[in-house]
Amino acid sequence: MQLEIFAARSDFERLFEIVFREELLRVFEADSRIGERCREFHDIDDLRAAYPRFTGVHLALWAPTTGRMSQERIALDPSPGAAKTFRHSVTGWGLIQLLLGDARTKVITPTRIAHNSAARAATWGQRRGAVDYKVIGQISGRIRRALEKLAVAKAHIAGQARGARLVCPEAARLVTAGYALKSAAGAPWSYTLST
Repeated sequence: MQLEIFAARSDFERLFEIVFREELLRVFEADSRIGERCREFHDIDDLRAAYPRFTGVHLALWAPTTGRMSQERIALDPSPGAAKTFRHSVTGWGLIQLLLGDARTKVITPTRIAHNSAARAATWGQRRGAVDYKVIGQISGRIRRALEKLAVAKAHIAGQARGARLVCPEAARLVTAGYALKSAAGAPWSYTLST
């Protein structure tokens, strides 16, 4: 499952209210700062303290009942004089990935929510039954439905009937103030709003 939405700061606040309402979920940064382990966030205040702007943040949402999660140590350049030579990355087939978009330089890029399915995991050799994809689907479905209720518009690329993205309230307001909705900051095309 993958969902892309256009959102900005206050929309992220609402998104995290939805995420932290899910009692089964634990929220981690997907990749740690250099020389540290990945931090866990217990509430929206923890996230605000770590990421005041909420932009460009990659998080891993994990429900312990669905399967294993670990922090993999990643070796970095061991050049002489390097103070810190490692970082950590959260890994696990049962994670829900949440990559927050950006809303700087008059461009809003999409926020992506995604997780693996049992079929995809099997294709990659994941042992059957190691992850409860049914529960992951239920959790992500609740998040998706809450975001669909929050959205005030959809955005399309001109001439394309498919591929609409949901647009949350603050992102829609920023579009009326001159921001563009793009797949990436440097993309040559923009999405247009429709209600």
